[in-house]
Amino acid sequence: MNIPVLIVSLLPIVGACNHNVFSPPSRPITLTTPATLDKDETAVRATGSISSEVFGPSIAAGSVGARYGVESQVEVVADLSYVQVVEESESGTNRGIAMGRAGVKLNPKESNHVAVLAGVGGGYAPAGGAYTTADIGFAGGYENPYAIPFVNLGVFASIPLNAKAIDTTLLGSSESHSDTPKNTFGFTMGAGVKVPINTSAFTFGANITRLADDDSVEVFIGLGVGIETKL
Repeated sequence: MNIPVLIVSLLPIVGACNHNVFSPPSRPITLTTPATLDKDETAVRATGSISSEVFGPSIAAGSVGARYGVESQVEVVADLSYVQVVEESESGTNRGIAMGRAGVKLNPKESNHVAVLAGVGGGYAPAGGAYTTADIGFAGGYENPYAIPFVNLGVFASIPLNAKAIDTTLLGSSESHSDTPKNTFGFTMGAGVKVPINTSAFTFGANITRLADDDSVEVFIGLGVGIETKL
């Protein structure tokens, strides 16, 4: 399961003491086991998540997606997500972002322990404009019929397209602030458990995402849950 949980980075995200705006990834989180689907097999999923910067605003996210087995060791994936910063801004800025990603998971030698992940994507935030992304990472775990523990590591780059300045003034603040999204590079790591039940599965996990641009670095922590079923 690809993004079943949570945490993240988003365009209109602002810390309690930092009004920097990052260009986001193309999915709220990556939490997936190493196994790929069998050839011509399809699975669909839905996920929900909540994350936060330390002493910063909370972020709620929802995603739907699908994956398809091209070969026994190769699957393609696609996800659509919407993310919303929960706290309002003083100016009433729309702090939501729609994002999408298409990618591939490669499982060398049908390993139960390691898979390579890669993808491209992008999104649009009414407040900050559009952006495009590329990412690569890996999934490690132990596949079994009962409870599958897993870890994920990955890196990504996010490039704004015709970025706009965003009013980041917090509600009730006496000082006004604004910032414009810049090229952002991120590192993610997560861990969780996937519980198969017949042709479906539930996934629970936690994730940490580190975002950096040319003048700021922030870390987001989150939790989430997802459900997947094979068609």
